[in-house]
Amino acid sequence: MPVADEATMVLTEPRVHYLVRTSLVMDVLWALVLHDGEPDPDNYPMRAGRFVAAPGLEERIGAFWDDGEACFTELFVVAERGGVLDEDDPDRLLAGLEVGAAAEAGFEQLSTEAPEDQAIFRRRLARLRDDVDLRRAWIELVRDVWSAVSVAWELEGRPAVDAYAWDLRGKFAQCSSYTDLEGLLQCDFNGMLPRVVREYSAAGLPVVVVPAWLARKVFVIGLGDRLLIGHAVPARPIGPTAETRSRARRFKALGDPTRLAILEATARRPRTVGELAAEMGVAQPTVSNHVRILRDSGILTQVKDSARRLEPDPEALQRLADELLCSAIRPAR
Repeated sequence: MPVADEATMVLTEPRVHYLVRTSLVMDVLWALVLHDGEPDPDNYPMRAGRFVAAPGLEERIGAFWDDGEACFTELFVVAERGGVLDEDDPDRLLAGLEVGAAAEAGFEQLSTEAPEDQAIFRRRLARLRDDVDLRRAWIELVRDVWSAVSVAWELEGRPAVDAYAWDLRGKFAQCSSYTDLEGLLQCDFNGMLPRVVREYSAAGLPVVVVPAWLARKVFVIGLGDRLLIGHAVPARPIGPTAETRSRARRFKALGDPTRLAILEATARRPRTVGELAAEMGVAQPTVSNHVRILRDSGILTQVKDSARRLEPDPEALQRLADELLCSAIRPAR
């Protein structure tokens, strides 16, 4: 499992299909990860206290595998095989992990892992599949780890993850470039990350960014259908963030009847500012001002190959609608 706090970035500009999703698997993984020097209550209070009510659990985690690798990266492959990689319900996640741990080997690239690490995790997966007692002990360990952190995660972790996922969706256009990821992570894993982003993008596969409340660093794993990147939820004050303010400005752009009428009119047929002014019976400078607000918000755009005619940007409107739904409706669990 590559993890990094910071490293030198390598600039490259592949077109990337970004998705932002929430998943319990990422936080379960980080709950299982043991770091030298922990607990660290000043910087990671949620990690420092996660096993206070479960004495001996850290020792069980550390002693479970005898192969010298401390990370439980196989958890993601098991979740993928069990169909619960995107699951946010604990019971369904654990049930899916039981299925995935017993499943036959699939095609998992693990392209982010060094060859020796790939061999370790593949051996683990084979052992879990073939050894019923080991598989039961592994599931029991995962279940106990989740039990130790579940109350705090529901009270603090889930709201923090949901809020950060909202912010991340505001940062990433669905089709964008590596630069967007570079600005977020500030690390490239010694050149590995831009390489695998390029490979997945060339294959038409998405880069999926997953917020993690218990994370200390960045986690990257290449799976069969996605490049998965876990990112720590940052400490944040209560109140609107810069991304929230930006969304509010876009929502406000549609909060005026004249601007909404302009949007509706140009949706029926592209129009110029002059045509809009004449049809609406409004002074052209007033229409120009409303059009500027809509264009600055990305909602209204210039028709291709036309210097004057305007039409709505359907991608921008879809994104705005998705953001509104995300802010008002909590996803079903």
